[in-house]
Amino acid sequence: MLWVVWFQLKMMVQNWKMGLVLLIAPVLFVIGLGIVANQLVSEEARVQLFKVAVVDQDDTLETKFVIQQLVQSKHLSSLIDTIQTDEAHAWQLMQENQIAAMIILPQGFSREVKRGNNTPVEVIGNQRQPLQSILVRYLMESAAHFTSAAQSGINTITYFLREENVSIEERQEEFRKSIVRFSLHTLGRGDIYDVQVKESVFQKDLLQYYLLSCYLLLMMIWSYGILFLTQEQKNLSLRQRLLSRGITDVQVSLAQLMSAVTLLLPITIGLALLLSYWDVEVDSPSHMIAGLAVVNGVFVSFFIMLQTVFKSDRIYQWISVVTMMLGVIAGGHLLPRVYFPAWLEKLGEYMINTWALQLVFSIFGQAEEQDAFLAYNVLVGILLGCILLICLAHHWQKRRWKT
Repeated sequence: MLWVVWFQLKMMVQNWKMGLVLLIAPVLFVIGLGIVANQLVSEEARVQLFKVAVVDQDDTLETKFVIQQLVQSKHLSSLIDTIQTDEAHAWQLMQENQIAAMIILPQGFSREVKRGNNTPVEVIGNQRQPLQSILVRYLMESAAHFTSAAQSGINTITYFLREENVSIEERQEEFRKSIVRFSLHTLGRGDIYDVQVKESVFQKDLLQYYLLSCYLLLMMIWSYGILFLTQEQKNLSLRQRLLSRGITDVQVSLAQLMSAVTLLLPITIGLALLLSYWDVEVDSPSHMIAGLAVVNGVFVSFFIMLQTVFKSDRIYQWISVVTMMLGVIAGGHLLPRVYFPAWLEKLGEYMINTWALQLVFSIFGQAEEQDAFLAYNVLVGILLGCILLICLAHHWQKRRWKT
């Protein structure tokens, strides 16, 4: 068995020119993607404020308070520049494409809100600025939900006070307090609630996320490409020589797995140490070596399994490319899985990339210990499953060859 592993490594070294191309080409491809993505992110960061006209037809203390809170909000003011004007001037600005949308607070708006009636706020978007218009629409829908919540709170308080036979004077006093406590503060985004922000992994720096994502992507591509260095083993005369020495096809495939992992492991470890310069420190050397060995082993064994099951090179390559693309999309390489719709997140649970990415995160101290343990177990299970399928495929092909 060791002789076969040595023979496989020798074949890979003899094809060093092709190996160098397979090693460098994916790196250049990933770097190119990174440059393009960086340009897109930089352009997104330079998006200018867009203007929104606010028309207050009610002109009450409550609506002025709401507009004031809208203007002074540090989150909204970083994106929206509000202009308070009348409806005629707002339409003129809209026709001149100087505003993205106009918000009209109708007459009697404050009075209707106090009475528990949902008076709609009119939002008119600029079709020449569709994205900004949609953002304003979502903002006002959020405000409408807050208003409904405030009205429900006020009605609930009034109901329980009536059930307890509280006097009308006390109920009216509490009603007025509730108007201020719920409606005005909620509409104005007040601070009546205690807001706690818990930062998730990579929320501060997405650069770390995509560095590790590209790192795993390289590992996957290298695992696929390294098998091309041992294509000579498919030569019929060579296969007969190996069989004459008592070496089975199963042993050849397992030796191919061991030799590929032996060659890839130092390369991926060196790249991991290089990544440590970008504030992604390695959790522990032993954890890194074991984790990278498992990830490399899973990817290589998966492609060997496909190569064994599908004897046609064309079919094997097509299926390999399709599975890699699915892994990149559903595995969270392009976008963190937390932003996925439910069906895509569910699909990602069946992808090797999802668990491999989780394990890589844990290697660099960016995942919880229980998540790392689960990823280890899943990947080791996939590795053993691929080896079992390789053995079964060779056994079935051997029986078919005899018949």
